[in-house]
Amino acid sequence: VATPSAAQDPARVFLDHFRESSEVRDPVDLILWPEDSVRVAHPIAASEYGSAMRTLADAHQADVAAGVVEVRPRGRFRNELVVWSPGATPVEAYDKRARVPFGEYVPGRSWLRHLVDLSAVPDDAIAGTRPPVADVAGHRMAVAISYEALFPLHVRDGFSGSHELSLDAFY
Repeated sequence: VATPSAAQDPARVFLDHFRESSEVRDPVDLILWPEDSVRVAHPIAASEYGSAMRTLADAHQADVAAGVVEVRPRGRFRNELVVWSPGATPVEAYDKRARVPFGEYVPGRSWLRHLVDLSAVPDDAIAGTRPPVADVAGHRMAVAISYEALFPLHVRDGFSGSHELSLDAFY
């Protein structure tokens, strides 16, 4: 599967992942894509990428979980895990809570921009507020998206209750 990077064309990254996932041999319960494998400028559910993910879930009769970056207005974006189940629009989304300082956001951007060039980090990720949990392939899973895996208490938040599995979705 292709490795996404900021230098690659987002459409190409998506198509590479989709092509490889289409060749998965059934039966499977889950097809998992990494962080930043889908990049959209509007809500994923209403996009052509969302439709393709739904088609993939239907074709394999399996959940498909993908790292989605949704670009929002005013220099903001969401970094999330989105899950599609067969026959459904996205059924689950978890927004990354622990953002990378000076990588996914700039603390004190409003005053720091007067002192240094912030062009390397032009946008700020919106921090999620929900517990790090997603329903995936019939299981409640704790989720950690990349940097979040460094914070054990964050991941443990996903285990409160009856969660059966832990999933470091994108590390």
